[in-house]
Amino acid sequence: MQISTVISRSLMGVILIFSSCERKSPEKATNLSSAQIKSIMESVHDPREGGGKVNYAKEISKDSLISEWVFDKKGNVVNEKKYNSRGALIAQSIYRYDKRDHLIEVKAYHFKNLFRKTINKFDSQERLIETQTVDDHNELKEQKKVSFDDNGYRIERNYKLIGKDLSLEQEHFYNSKGSNTENRSFSNGKLLFTELNDFDKQGNRVECIRSSNSGKEDFVIQFKYDKLNRNIETVRLNNSFMMQSRLIYRYDEHNNRIESFSYGTTGKLREQITWIYEYDETGNWIRKTTLVGNHPLSVTVRDIIYY
Repeated sequence: MQISTVISRSLMGVILIFSSCERKSPEKATNLSSAQIKSIMESVHDPREGGGKVNYAKEISKDSLISEWVFDKKGNVVNEKKYNSRGALIAQSIYRYDKRDHLIEVKAYHFKNLFRKTINKFDSQERLIETQTVDDHNELKEQKKVSFDDNGYRIERNYKLIGKDLSLEQEHFYNSKGSNTENRSFSNGKLLFTELNDFDKQGNRVECIRSSNSGKEDFVIQFKYDKLNRNIETVRLNNSFMMQSRLIYRYDEHNNRIESFSYGTTGKLREQITWIYEYDETGNWIRKTTLVGNHPLSVTVRDIIYY
């Protein structure tokens, strides 16, 4: 089971409000290992150079946290914890599933105090139809409602409590293949902008067009992929189709991103980021060194325990 896939499951059930055009195009990576992961402990450290090799300080980086994920034997996240540099628990999320492995509840704690609970509801066809987020007094703060049109295409609407009323913030529309083809963002019920997405035959998003409420295009983002469906290029164009930025990505044989090249409007290289990985015997990475240019920025260390 690949670590990046596993950890991403901890975001399930949480309503996220942001522009889909600005999201990183998802990486479709192949599972590397069938080994069952019991827990992951992850920390970020300052790099230490010496002897031609980048090592790391024993202490975690300033203002950094230690993260821990615990999984059941089915690969579901059941507990997520955050510790400070002294090892004290400061935040925790507990995940609960039904007999069919649907995530039905997430309780989030700050220190030992419950401050948010997310509840998912499913219909008789096992489709997610509603997500509610309540505070520590069980008062509704956010809500996602899912409906289906006559063709069975999914429509999602996200609401947030503004004053005493739930206000529509986002609408998401999907096609027959489950691809997110259109997004609309609102503020106090007023349409702010619309995003239209186009996909290739493999289901990769190849273009995102964002338009203001007047219908005028703001910008276009185009994506390219390799034969393994990995995002290798992202180009942002303004409404005159002039390039604003360009990102090029490279990957290793484990499908982890190892280089990112950022170019500006003139085509000049603005920034190069490199990631160097060390893997355990199952193929999951246990150390990631991040370099900007040739200068080490951070070292992320993982302690993985298997069943």
